Amino acid sequence: MNIKDIIHDKRIELGLTYEELGKMVGVGKSTVRKWEKGMIENMRRDNIVALAKALNISPALIMGWDTEQIKEKKPFNDKEIKLIDKYRSLDDKGKHTVNTVLDMEYKRCNDKDDLLFAAHDKEGVDKNSPTYQQDNQHDIDVMMNDDEWK
Repeated sequence: MNIKDIIHDKRIELGLTYEELGKMVGVGKSTVRKWEKGMIENMRRDNIVALAKALNISPALIMGWDTEQIKEKKPFNDKEIKLIDKYRSLDDKGKHTVNTVLDMEYKRCNDKDDLLFAAHDKEGVDKNSPTYQQDNQHDIDVMMNDDEWK
């Protein structure tokens, strides 16, 4: 796959316009269009890095070195497409709110040692007491049980 096709396909997959991608990379929309048309073959290193970050791919892929990553691409399912459409309809404040919650949930799901225990205040409690240990386990069980959050 040509570099120009990789850039085009990823931009379309992410639902970005030339202008939106250009702003993310720090170039004009005409530069993005020229990349996709193959009119600019030698990209500056800082543009490659910024473009890779904006398209959520490796710089090696843009350089044509890592074509295996393309095969790993997972298409969006209907539910994900609806979520993306809803997200795009939000104003800046709404997008900020969604991003904040998403970051918190991502951290909760991926940093098991950093669970937030909000069920009750733990200040001033003897952390070595059996009650504290039981309360901690209860909080973990509640936080990890998806049925509790439906």
